[in-house]
Amino acid sequence: MFSHRIVSTVVLSLGLVPLLADAASAETWVVGEDGNMTIQATIDAALADAGVDDTILVPPGVYDETVVVMYGASSQESLKIRRQGKKGTVTIQGTGGAALRLNGVHDVSVENLTLQSASAADGIPALLVDGSSSDVRIENVLGVAGDDVGATIDGNSTVGVTMTDCDFSGMVFVGFQIEGVGHVLRKCVADACGLNGFLMTDESLLCTLEKCRSDAGGLSGGTFSGVCTVNGSGHRLTKVKVSNGGDDGFLVLGQGHVLEKCEATGSADAGFLVDEAQAMLMNCSATGNAVGFSGGGLGTSLTGGNYDDNTSHGISIVDGGVEIRGVSASGNGGDGALVDAAVFGMKILDSTFKKNDGEGLRVQGQICWVEGNVAKSGNGLVDEGTGNDGRGNKVKGEATNDF
Repeated sequence: MFSHRIVSTVVLSLGLVPLLADAASAETWVVGEDGNMTIQATIDAALADAGVDDTILVPPGVYDETVVVMYGASSQESLKIRRQGKKGTVTIQGTGGAALRLNGVHDVSVENLTLQSASAADGIPALLVDGSSSDVRIENVLGVAGDDVGATIDGNSTVGVTMTDCDFSGMVFVGFQIEGVGHVLRKCVADACGLNGFLMTDESLLCTLEKCRSDAGGLSGGTFSGVCTVNGSGHRLTKVKVSNGGDDGFLVLGQGHVLEKCEATGSADAGFLVDEAQAMLMNCSATGNAVGFSGGGLGTSLTGGNYDDNTSHGISIVDGGVEIRGVSASGNGGDGALVDAAVFGMKILDSTFKKNDGEGLRVQGQICWVEGNVAKSGNGLVDEGTGNDGRGNKVKGEATNDF
């Protein structure tokens, strides 16, 4: 089989004539022969011929090969690989390692492919982006359930990978594993993964997740307990939804993270666990978990949002330096908010506690400030610690108001 050029002009290989390759020489290549839509194992041939700004179209079918786009090859710069036509499935089944590897590339886009690694028992992802790659765009790329890992962005020098509408559900271990700087995941899905739907490692920095989701289906998180585990520094998560984690919904480690309008439901442990980290939770929601929010850390804050209808406490603070402002913690099986005896110096402001089976707010810590809160429906504001104080708090009914 061979690769067929749609455009008949001469191709200038980037590796051979880099100075002459420009937008004017861009061509489109079709994998296989004209008119045959089921040709297999010819993507590498198209890569060998393609140059700067070229497009490779892959007809629907199954391709048994490992596709590697790498630094120094003629296809290194500004390459596009996509399905030919608007319908059908292009499946690349790796024959040695990842089905698709983008190694040290720049300005490469990949669209409308399904990827499966060579073996489901080797720990190798279906999609691997590594080698200081930058400005990579991946859209509507899917995994095959049963693979070990779906997509891995590897290396702290990999920069600016954007993944949109990608689905790596059903992975044995991890759906998306992220290292490097400035990556963006939009509307990506990782349901029923054995360990983590999304794992942002300690070598990740300033990455963004928008409108992503993961339903763990009750599976456990292993070493990193979160269905969505956020490590590293400076990440922003917006409207990310996780559910039914065997352990925690969100596990937050590291520093400088922002979670806005994120939702955690049905987790066996905490909806949000901030483990001695620093994070801002803004208008987040945790319902139907064992605990809505647990943990803390210097500089962590909960602003707005609902921590309602959890089996135990709505909010459980076990590390100091936290500020709670304007939240609802109601209808929980334990306290609305519980401040542990080990906590020193935090603030609880302008929040509402009602219909909890325990107290609305129970403070067992030291030197905490409680102001402008409201407890209703039999809930009180109870001080069981030392040196705590407050003002402007209201309790409706005969419940205790120690502040």
